[in-house]
Amino acid sequence: EQEEEERVAHEQEEERKKREAEEARLAEIKRQQEAEQKKLEELIRKNGLEKSISINNSFSWVFDMPQIYNSFDVLVHPSLNEVIGLAPLEAMACGLPLICTTNSGGEDLIREGVDGYIIPIRDTEAIKEKITYLWILFAGSVI
Repeated sequence: EQEEEERVAHEQEEERKKREAEEARLAEIKRQQEAEQKKLEELIRKNGLEKSISINNSFSWVFDMPQIYNSFDVLVHPSLNEVIGLAPLEAMACGLPLICTTNSGGEDLIREGVDGYIIPIRDTEAIKEKITYLWILFAGSVI
């Protein structure tokens, strides 16, 4: 009986250590996200884009995402190395045109010129061209 109690106590201690390690890992991720968000907010301010770009951290991934996607004009997914991200799939489900890089898995989703466009990685000019084209096509004017 004492062996059983010791085994249970040991298992509980291991579970506690796992929880603490997971909490520390999540705290570090949150710290990194906050630092990245501050950098992003500074870039937005530096480039005078406060009226065009907003950051909202208070939404429900499950319930608010369709409304959020439907507030977009286009989804740009300029991944350097991602098989197929969730964001392009969700955006397509909401009817958004996509601009994806060649190695983002977009080739399997996008019919060029119909659902969106595939562009080379690290090609900011191609991103700019496709966004401008879609803006002119759907809004009738340039930003």
